[in-house]
Amino acid sequence: ITEDHPREPHTFKGRMRKEQEDIVLGAHGKNGMQVTILRAPDFYGGDSPLSMLYRVFDAAVKGKTADVIGPIDKPHEFIYVPDLARTLYQLSQVDAAYGKGWNIGGAGFITVKEFSEKIFKRAGSKLKLRVAGLWTLRLLGLFNPFMREFVEMHYLMTEPLFVYDEALRRLIPELRKTPYDDGIERTLAFERARRAP
Repeated sequence: ITEDHPREPHTFKGRMRKEQEDIVLGAHGKNGMQVTILRAPDFYGGDSPLSMLYRVFDAAVKGKTADVIGPIDKPHEFIYVPDLARTLYQLSQVDAAYGKGWNIGGAGFITVKEFSEKIFKRAGSKLKLRVAGLWTLRLLGLFNPFMREFVEMHYLMTEPLFVYDEALRRLIPELRKTPYDDGIERTLAFERARRAP
């Protein structure tokens, strides 16, 4: 997906996000307001409970079973939260960034299974995953609005979507993306420190 990709969402969440972006970008230049938008793939990192990988890190540190959303064998991409924060700061320092939406991709393509294997291996735990498919999500969605949202967006797990960020790399040549192994090690260190007495 490039910044020029037609924005024609077919889900409620997608339409809501587009509407929010349109409101924000429509406010640019009014009463001195300067706005920019950064679109990112799924994220991970310490103290990120809304990350789809949060439970994997938590389970790996505890030596327990991680709950993940399947399918887990499709290509995906993730971005390390500190990289996202640094990029947002860098964007805020460039005048040409304002009045537009930008994409940032992940550190490479990887499956949820491969990512989970790396996490458990680095944590020194045996890989144990409990995979929730679409039907399980539908059932959980009857009781949990957050899970209901996953049902609607499940196509992102079955039909891989990659965020193309060439325009951002031209704007910020020093754009940094932490390799997965390094990000995993740092996230595990954070999670261990958080649990230390």
